[in-house]
Amino acid sequence: MCITSSGPEAHAWMDESLIHEILCQAAPLTSIQSIALTGGEPFSRFRLLSRVVAACHDLGMDVNITTNAYWATDTRRIAARLQLLSDTGRISLTTSTDLFHQEFVPLVRVKRLVAVARRLGIAVAVNKVLQREDRGDTDSGWWASQGITVAASQFVPVGRAADLPADTWVAELRPELLAGPCNAATRSVTVDVDGAAYVCCGLLIREHIIGRFPTDSLVDIVTRATSSPVQQALAELGPIGVAQVLSADVRGARSQCGACLQLIRNRSVDLLDLDEAQQMTLQLAARYLQRRRAHANRSGANATAQ
Repeated sequence: MCITSSGPEAHAWMDESLIHEILCQAAPLTSIQSIALTGGEPFSRFRLLSRVVAACHDLGMDVNITTNAYWATDTRRIAARLQLLSDTGRISLTTSTDLFHQEFVPLVRVKRLVAVARRLGIAVAVNKVLQREDRGDTDSGWWASQGITVAASQFVPVGRAADLPADTWVAELRPELLAGPCNAATRSVTVDVDGAAYVCCGLLIREHIIGRFPTDSLVDIVTRATSSPVQQALAELGPIGVAQVLSADVRGARSQCGACLQLIRNRSVDLLDLDEAQQMTLQLAARYLQRRRAHANRSGANATAQ
């Protein structure tokens, strides 16, 4: 579901000058490998999208574009748009197909977009959100023919999904299935239309704001994201691990993001204001796990060499 609560009634767009300022600050940073454009729906203002994509390529950055494929009504139109975007450099696409999206965008449009993109050599990732009524993917054969593995994910109650009834969700997962590091912590910064910067790719909530453009520079924001003890702990331990260290309750979580959301909003734990002992405990736990992984990797490499 849309994490920004976007829809036909929403008309907020990031100012193009702010976009270019962010891109210009991002280009020299070796820690930033790619730019992701999402919304809302980037293709609803295609001229702006094409200018931004061209600017990314001029600055030497690859681009991923998230789209719901509502506009994919004609094969020739799809091909023309994707060709124009890819003429200046490499792009990739992310789209979604599930019962929620299909309420507004027919599945045939998503398939049409995927088929054209694959024919043009453009990488496509397809996601679906699991719902109780799902009875498996009846189109699995078609996705496989396109070389697509549809990534299934659980609900995260933010954005439009926050208003959905609890019985819409699939059953909660066991904690061990949610364990492991968070791949977004310290590796992703999201900037909203108002310039607010979040240290996350999905939980655009107040507790994740770490700066605001143009007051804060991208260097400052990235530094905060990578140096935060909490984010470092999430990157190593994951939200389940952090919850265990801080004795926080995240029962009922249906995804890592859901566990992180519960952790952040748990009244007994304020991740924005951890005391010194809590920070030190998280740092020690993260370093211990990091060393264990490094040792395991070295042992594996030695075994392979032998």
